[in-house]
Amino acid sequence: MTSDLGAALLVALTYGGAVALAGVPVVVLAFVLASSRPAPVGLGFAGGWALGLAAALGVVVAVSDVAVAVADGTGGSDGLDAPGTTSSAVLAWVRIVAGIALLVLAVRSWQARGSAKQPGWMKGVGGWSTRQAFATGLGLGALNPKNLAIIASGASSMLAASVAPADQVPAVVLFALVGSIGVAGPAIYRVAGGEGAGRALARGDEWLQARASVLSAVVLAVLGVIVLVNGVTAL
Repeated sequence: MTSDLGAALLVALTYGGAVALAGVPVVVLAFVLASSRPAPVGLGFAGGWALGLAAALGVVVAVSDVAVAVADGTGGSDGLDAPGTTSSAVLAWVRIVAGIALLVLAVRSWQARGSAKQPGWMKGVGGWSTRQAFATGLGLGALNPKNLAIIASGASSMLAASVAPADQVPAVVLFALVGSIGVAGPAIYRVAGGEGAGRALARGDEWLQARASVLSAVVLAVLGVIVLVNGVTAL
């Protein structure tokens, strides 16, 4: 059975960081909430986002563990990166598909640069309650296409690092925490800094909106190329 906690945590750091950077457009919403709504609303959104990330990756990893065990006819795997096994081929194709998806999303983000159009889910943000903010964060964290593509590629890398649940659970938690830094940061800053922090966040929101799509596109493109190449070379 492949088991390497250090490698699994490194995967979590890498892909969690990718979520944090590629999710800049969502961070814009976090800035808006932190600057215009009571502090619990921003914290609710951040909590929902983190839980959504953890739930999505946890489900994908758990399902993949079962699929790998069934594919190889064992309760574990003796080297998911070893060529010739069914599981290694499946993981390679998952990386290829995820890499292509990331590149497509990168192109879409690049094309959206400079656009002032707001996503539909941001309408009415000024009247959100803490519960609404939490539910929106949960949905975006778990179902955002960018997150799902990153989670799929991250899960395949995590399985290659370790198929031991004792390694995977802390890695999933770390992934959610790192991936939530950008979303939780504004809310925590608002709580710590009060009204002065709210005004600073409002200014930061304007700066970030002008650059969100470009930064997201670059991160998705770089990660997409890496994941795609890893998938192709693993076949």
